[in-house]
Amino acid sequence: MKKLRLFSSILLILIIALLGYMFISFLPIMTGMAAKTMCSCVYTLERTPESVKQKELTVFPGLSKATFIFSIKDSSVTARLLGKESKAIFRKGSGCTLLAERSEEELRRQKFELPVTPSINQSDLLWPAGDRLLDSVIPGVNYAQINNAVDSAFIDINPGHPVFTHAVLVVYDGQLVAEKYANGFTKNSKMMGWSMTK
Repeated sequence: MKKLRLFSSILLILIIALLGYMFISFLPIMTGMAAKTMCSCVYTLERTPESVKQKELTVFPGLSKATFIFSIKDSSVTARLLGKESKAIFRKGSGCTLLAERSEEELRRQKFELPVTPSINQSDLLWPAGDRLLDSVIPGVNYAQINNAVDSAFIDINPGHPVFTHAVLVVYDGQLVAEKYANGFTKNSKMMGWSMTK
């Protein structure tokens, strides 16, 4: 009986320690992710805060419950969740940066030489440099099967669980063979890439 009480006590202490660790270390990560995501989507991608809460922030449990403070004056977003707070700032040419290891003043002093957008008609250039696609069909590619697979990325297979797909593009042998966009998104929409961009 004493061994059972000792084991139960140790288990309870471990659970409390784990919850305390998660509160101390995980909450700043959550608020940082919420602030950075909201900042990037609103200031860089020109989306509404409501659409960001419904799509991006519901993917991670608890993020949509954060309180957001927008500062139009300095193009920043502060996220608050369970007493923790994180801030992300937008700077033209470099997007949004989460304040972490450097001060806001130091980041705002940084200067960037923004590239000049060339005045080229994108419809004249072949993809991926432009919008023109090759008319040729690639031998051996089952386009119907690819299109069915792409369509399935936009179908709600679990009723009550929203689909978060914004766009799907399929590239084979250097050619774009399929593409589809969710409502409200087009080939010209800016989107967050996260690690897949790497």
